[in-house]
Amino acid sequence: MKTSTFLAFSLLFSGMGMGLLAEEVADQPVIAAEETVAAPENASTTTSTPAPAVQPKAAPVVDIKPMMQTVKSNFKKENFEAADKAVDMALELKPDDFEANKYKGMCQYKLGNLDAAEKAFKLAWTADSKDAELVFYVGSLQDKKGNSLAAEKQFLRYKEFGIFNGYASKMKKYASYVSAKAAKQRAAQALQQEASLDATNIAPNSVAVVTFANTGSDKDLDPLQKGLAEMVATDLSKVERLKVIERVQMQALVNEMALGQTGLLEEKNAERFGKLVGAEKVVNGSFASNDNATIKMDAGFADVKNGELKAIESQNGQLADIFKLEKALVLKVVDQMGIVLTDKERKAIAKVPTENVLAFLSYSKGLDAEDKGDFATAQGLYAEAVKADPKFSQAQTAANAAGVKNDCSKSGDLTKVTASAPVGGGSEITTPVYTINNLNFSARGTISLYTLNSVNSSFMPEKAVSVATEVLGSNLLAIPKSSGNIERISYIDAFGLGFGSASAKVKISAPIPDDGN
Repeated sequence: MKTSTFLAFSLLFSGMGMGLLAEEVADQPVIAAEETVAAPENASTTTSTPAPAVQPKAAPVVDIKPMMQTVKSNFKKENFEAADKAVDMALELKPDDFEANKYKGMCQYKLGNLDAAEKAFKLAWTADSKDAELVFYVGSLQDKKGNSLAAEKQFLRYKEFGIFNGYASKMKKYASYVSAKAAKQRAAQALQQEASLDATNIAPNSVAVVTFANTGSDKDLDPLQKGLAEMVATDLSKVERLKVIERVQMQALVNEMALGQTGLLEEKNAERFGKLVGAEKVVNGSFASNDNATIKMDAGFADVKNGELKAIESQNGQLADIFKLEKALVLKVVDQMGIVLTDKERKAIAKVPTENVLAFLSYSKGLDAEDKGDFATAQGLYAEAVKADPKFSQAQTAANAAGVKNDCSKSGDLTKVTASAPVGGGSEITTPVYTINNLNFSARGTISLYTLNSVNSSFMPEKAVSVATEVLGSNLLAIPKSSGNIERISYIDAFGLGFGSASAKVKISAPIPDDGN
């Protein structure tokens, strides 16, 4: 066997080949350099053409793909120790290899060696910081180490990756769970830095809505304290010129400040709260019902920059009309802020998420349970709201999000989350089957294949692929049920933004209609 052939063979299959290669080379005869012989004095001085210089042989290309296949195979089987040993062999041959360093970090993460994992991830990061799998694991590592702010930064990058990327889907699903923990750290930091905060640096038209206070005798309505505040914040977020601070961030700060409902209504605390949370205006309010039939709602807002407190005209009416009263209150708040609404914004605010008071009460209780970190209870309460009003989509979304948070909380490791079934069911398959983002989809095709088609004449294939993938990826799509027992799977080929022959596919499964058509 020639030395060059043996070299390639040994490097390809085993790190042990390095020792064999040394023995092979040692057996070769030593070739001494030729001695220079002086020409005789009477020799001819004619010079001959010099021999061409010998070019050095190119260094052999090291191929670690077979080793990495072994690494991946063991990793997939959760044999992390074997995978770690195999990746070490690969790194001996190619220390700077991106994939090898990434898998080294993943193996160490799974083995519980977080510092070693972080070291390997840093080496991989220098080669490619835009790999979705690496970003997901780096975010999970930071979460496990208790650095929720750093974890949030990575998980919120899910938009950078394609709609078919499974790791981007996971990051999107888990982002709200990570952000809730990051909010606590952000609130603690704000309190530590309170002395250096300058109200003049707060972004204009930034708004925070704090929990309302129940000042009436009907304490059964206490859950509405958070429900009404959430509804007001949601409506204000429909005003393009306003930037509404997320409720989870505000609740984290309330907890850190240890403020009760009456404390938040005090002008001095409202101003302080706005400065800490980064809001120019802080909206607070109260409601009272003393006869279980009528209700009075009040609101106002503090301007953090100039210290003014503006009261809003009270809204009075029947308890059954609470949602209309809340809408009227929001319109007056916006008017006091000096903002003229467009017709589109006014129509958006006027939309009522539910007209069922019991459903809204269950939803409001769910908000309180979620704020306490009891995601399982929150999910159940949101589900009760959906049961009371199946059209209450906000409660449906909250139920599934709480389910994801509960799954994340139970796992303790974002790379090992076991997803629970989404809340909600379905009905018999009809045409259209379901509506996603105003696109109507129907199930048509043969008995052996399901195909998504739109009954909308403005249907665009790429939009259907994008929408369906986004919803399926976040486990928010409840496939309608059929009494048939046979299930078929449909594939939509995707090429770029449209249909084609690319390998990326969307998988959608649903039961076949009973008639088989």
